[in-house]
Amino acid sequence: TDPRSGSSVGMSDPIDVNVFIVLLVGSIVAWLIALWRYAEAENKVATQSSVHSVDNTKEAENVMKVLCTECRGKSTSEDGTFHFPANTFESLGRLLDEILKKKQVEIDHLKTTCEEQKSAISKLQEIKAIGDEKEQYLLDIIQNQNEEMRLLLDTRQE
Repeated sequence: TDPRSGSSVGMSDPIDVNVFIVLLVGSIVAWLIALWRYAEAENKVATQSSVHSVDNTKEAENVMKVLCTECRGKSTSEDGTFHFPANTFESLGRLLDEILKKKQVEIDHLKTTCEEQKSAISKLQEIKAIGDEKEQYLLDIIQNQNEEMRLLLDTRQE
């Protein structure tokens, strides 16, 4: 014990310990928030892909319904070739236009989602960089305190 201050020799300054604890907790919280955002983004992508596969199945069924409705009750010509009525192709054309419009909306949505994910990734990289800086700062504080301890011990031994 140091007779002048009443504290144990070699104890670090309580302010340094408090700074260390605050920075450590802050880094942990930042990483937890980053992981939470990443999990949300992954969940959103998984949900969207399952919805798109159901839509594709429905669209294929709609095309088949149009073909079957238009072909029902029709017969082949004398040479054995089947002749679709003219409105069959118009109906299919309209249906395909609707499908293309839906797909374009999906593509635009996926582009937006991709941009959001790129933004989230860059934010995560920024958070990681900040965490790395704080970690290095804490390591520097610990190293400085260790050096101070060695100097104090060396001074006491002399």
